[in-house]
Amino acid sequence: MDPLVSIITPTYNHEKFIGQCIESVIKQTFRDWEMIIVDDGSSDRTSEIIKQFSDPRIQYIRQEHLGPFKLGITYNKALALARGEFIAVLEGDDYWPSYKLEKQIPYFNNKDIILTYGKCPHVNKHNKIIMKEWKNSFTDDIRNNRPIGNIFKAFLTLQGFIWPVTVMIRRDALSKIGGFIHRPDIPCVDFMTWTRLALEGEFKDIPQVMGYRRIHPAAITMNLQYDFVIPQEHNRYIQEFILEYQEEIKRLRFNFNWEELRLKREDVLKKAWPHNLTKCEEGRVYVWLEEKQLARQSFLQYRRSKHKHIFSNLIFILGMFSLWSSVNLIEPLARIRHSILKCFGQS
Repeated sequence: MDPLVSIITPTYNHEKFIGQCIESVIKQTFRDWEMIIVDDGSSDRTSEIIKQFSDPRIQYIRQEHLGPFKLGITYNKALALARGEFIAVLEGDDYWPSYKLEKQIPYFNNKDIILTYGKCPHVNKHNKIIMKEWKNSFTDDIRNNRPIGNIFKAFLTLQGFIWPVTVMIRRDALSKIGGFIHRPDIPCVDFMTWTRLALEGEFKDIPQVMGYRRIHPAAITMNLQYDFVIPQEHNRYIQEFILEYQEEIKRLRFNFNWEELRLKREDVLKKAWPHNLTKCEEGRVYVWLEEKQLARQSFLQYRRSKHKHIFSNLIFILGMFSLWSSVNLIEPLARIRHSILKCFGQS
């Protein structure tokens, strides 16, 4: 008998986290699942740790390393093996609360809903919550894609708030669009897949934690090269998406100001992290993640740099003190700065 839920878990060099990831699945209060782990050629102990779990519901596949720019192949390889009516995503460095599957499945009794997601605290390597949730000001109808396509008002501004670790998808809807959508110039599959699914049915934003997203130095989103590429290529994808699906968009009668959305996208790209990132800001992020050695290296590189300004100097002083005292004094200052800039329309 086929399981109701198939869990897709891509992993690469996650020896520090894959054990907790798998345990969070085994501890689910809902038991009718299978877990398909695709190891992208890990060079650490990831494979060894996975093989320590003897649960017959876990299927392990190892492939030659393809890397983040071929994630679509990895995801769809797992999807091709999946037997469940619903597909859940759990990357190897993330984990779930024990109630996740049990709470999420009942929402699919509404046949109009094809994708559900929920709140997603961000944690560091010690499981410490460093950000409770991603704030957005969108209405319930936008977040729930009701009527169909309404969530584009958020997506087309390049604001992402549907984290893969929280997502469950109706298998038929995912198959209809050809599986997970990926472009070879973007090291992720989520934004493009959610955008395409938004033409197929309603979503459900569940007001509970549905997964924990891990932030650590080896994560794709911590790579400055990727963090620059992702918003740029998402912008290009949105432009191509509008052209390719313009007939569907017209039929859904969206009431959008396309020029306003274009300007918002450009504004997002101008404020993208890598454009403004100094070694001092990088050090601040590492303090936030409790990566003291990396923070110290970044602050020392900032001290040797020629380009300095008053606020960064203050961050540097507080950052070095935070490393010495183990008390993070930077984040309160950063929040004050953000509030000031927001008052003047610059954040």
